[in-house]
Amino acid sequence: MSSRCLMMFYVLTVNDCLTHHHNGQPNNLNQYGADVIQEFNVVKLVDFIRRDGRRLLGNSLYAQLLSLIFDQLRHLFHLDLLLTTPFTFPNLDQINHIETDQMQKILNDPIKDQCATKIVLDQLFSMEPNQQVDLLCQHVIERTLPSLICSSDHVQKYVWISINSLWNKMCMRDPMRTNLSTLISFSGSENELDHQEFYRSIIIIFKVRKNVLMIPSLLNIFLQILGSYTIASRRHVTSIDNKESNASSRRSVNSVPSSTSMLSQTYSLTQESTVIQLLLEVILLSEDATTVSDVREIKKMICSYIHQRFIEQPVLAKLIHFQTYNPSLIETTVEYISSIHVCMDFLPELMSQPQIERQVFGVELASRLCEKYPLQRCVELARLAISRMRKMANKNGSHRMNVTSNAIVQDQGSGDKDQGEEVLLCNVSSSDYEDGMIHVMDSLVRFVVAFPFLAVECIAVLNDSRTNFSKSERMVNSVSATFDKLSSSVISLINK
Repeated sequence: MSSRCLMMFYVLTVNDCLTHHHNGQPNNLNQYGADVIQEFNVVKLVDFIRRDGRRLLGNSLYAQLLSLIFDQLRHLFHLDLLLTTPFTFPNLDQINHIETDQMQKILNDPIKDQCATKIVLDQLFSMEPNQQVDLLCQHVIERTLPSLICSSDHVQKYVWISINSLWNKMCMRDPMRTNLSTLISFSGSENELDHQEFYRSIIIIFKVRKNVLMIPSLLNIFLQILGSYTIASRRHVTSIDNKESNASSRRSVNSVPSSTSMLSQTYSLTQESTVIQLLLEVILLSEDATTVSDVREIKKMICSYIHQRFIEQPVLAKLIHFQTYNPSLIETTVEYISSIHVCMDFLPELMSQPQIERQVFGVELASRLCEKYPLQRCVELARLAISRMRKMANKNGSHRMNVTSNAIVQDQGSGDKDQGEEVLLCNVSSSDYEDGMIHVMDSLVRFVVAFPFLAVECIAVLNDSRTNFSKSERMVNSVSATFDKLSSSVISLINK
């Protein structure tokens, strides 16, 4: 093991030098790839280093090796798995011991006797690692798992739970090999996949069978893999950025720092925002495809994953909400994403955007946040949203041509913040405003529930909507229904 540690130290040192320390000298060397690092079984080496590293490697090499592993391979270590996964089931192998040949036979046809399948999976989980156990575990990923996925409608939940537990333990022992073989099983692809493909584009990970994302236990595995490859992808993009920056500095000593860094950051953010948008779509798909309890579990898992990404990169929260997503998901995101409160910082800017879709999205998000966090800080946010709704209610499209010329004049000589609101009338029809107002009518009720003293301002919005859209039966009915809800809410608050 000591020699393997030295080889690992050499490989990581070379990669580190090629990434950070070119010293302006041209070279055509390439870094050691993921396939080479996979052969070391990094987790096993780290366990060895933790036990005997100081004694066998010396303090200096011990510290440098751990530093290199942390810098380059942190995506292989799942803290949540280490904290939540038990290592043994007490006395399980004595109670239900199955011989290896019989285990292989059961795993080849896991649907036939699912109770036996669960027993085998749990026995593998409880057994001490050795070559035979590792081969059986790999068989579970490569043969048993695809078979279960193909017949997912007939698989009992307890089998999926056992699969998840065994996978967690496998991932902690050999994450790189386990992640890659699992993705191959999830996708059902016959083409060979490698780590570098996922490092270059993490979106490829979503090329899995649809039912994988509809089963909570498999979704949990998928999100673990996704998180690991996301961190690895960031590092991959950063290493390319550093290489390009060094090449640029060699070409021109006096050159201003190139836009490569900005492009790589934009690329990473674009990829990760796309991932989050796809996960939000999974929530929508799950509502029609699974049971109520599974839908709730899927929502919690995905929102927990998104919360972690928002904590790692707060700019992602702003990017996702300026892109907007299906408004029907706002209630879910506000309820389950713990860090959603960061949206309060940029909601005024979002509601001031010239696109009415963003204004409507911002108003509804503001109402949900005020309902969840009825704090003093949110009062001004609520007032701003109500003011925005009132402006929308007063822009019914009747003066579009007159405002166009005013907007042009203002565009040439004014930096007023309201300029965007005037230009908005050039591009949005009366029916767009009507649809937007009808969509956010219920937001008024939420504002009143959170802050009853805003009831008068909310009623003013209803009056303006009824007056300016008096010819629309839809609007009149919506205003009446909202007023009834608002009145009921006020009365219930008074009775309390």
